[in-house]
Formats: sequence, structure tokens, C-alpha cells
Amino acid sequence: ARAKRPAEPFRPLQEVYSIRCAPQVLGACRDQTDYAGRVVEAEANGVSDNPFFCAARGKAAVVHGGNFHGQQVGFAADALNAALTQAALLADRQVDALGNPAINGGAPLLLAWEPGAGSGIAGAQICATAVAAEMRGLCQHHAV
Repeated sequence: ARAKRPAEPFRPLQEVYSIRCAPQVLGACRDQTDYAGRVVEAEANGVSDNPFFCAARGKAAVVHGGNFHGQQVGFAADALNAALTQAALLADRQVDALGNPAINGGAPLLLAWEPGAGSGIAGAQICATAVAAEMRGLCQHHAV
């Protein structure tokens, strides 16, 4: 007779995205913050409203440019806003997973010693969700 394999405890086929994809999400967020920092630094170092004096074909000319315009910084701020919002959404889902027995390996609901009598991490979950929702609502492109 063939030996029967022991039953394995329930484990989902794949971990939830907020755990499994955290490096990809946070890596992209880090790239966006690096990009925004480079843009702001370059723009701050290039700000000038001084005229440019030039001579062309024996004639003097004074040219005024727009090296004070904030369009690049506006685009960088939008990118930074989107990255920070995405990081907050990821954190919210991770806090939710932490307190969910269906995801956390069977730990008590909300990690409370006595679910119902104690709130466990419910306050943190409510706060994380509220902040993420507010950030999502405010995460609009403003540079355009």
C-alpha cells in the first residue's frame, strides 16, 4: 500500500500583495523620491532672473529667460506625492494583514489578547486607513 502524505496546514498559494510586492513598490517609491530630489536640487541651483547679454553680428542684445519657472519642481512634487501616497497605501494593507487571522497565520483578531474586550491594533488600523484614504483623495497632479 502507498503511504499517505501528512496533511499540511492551510497556506495560501501566494502571500498577499502588500507583503509579496513590498520591495517592488517601495523600490519604485524610492526611485521617485530620488528623482524629485535631483530635480529640485538642479532647479534651485539654476534659478536666476538675470538677463543674458550677447552680441550677434555686431549688435548687442539683452535676453531674459525663465530660469525661475517652477514647472520642473511642480512635476517632481507630483511624483513625490504619488510615491508617498503609494507607500502609505502599502503600509495600510500591511497593518490590515497583521491583524487579520485569515492572513497572519491564525494570530488573534487585531492581535488583541481578548478580541472584543480589547481593541488590539484596531486604533492603528483605523488611523492607517484614514491617512491612506485622505492621501489618496489628495493625490492629484497639480503641476498641470
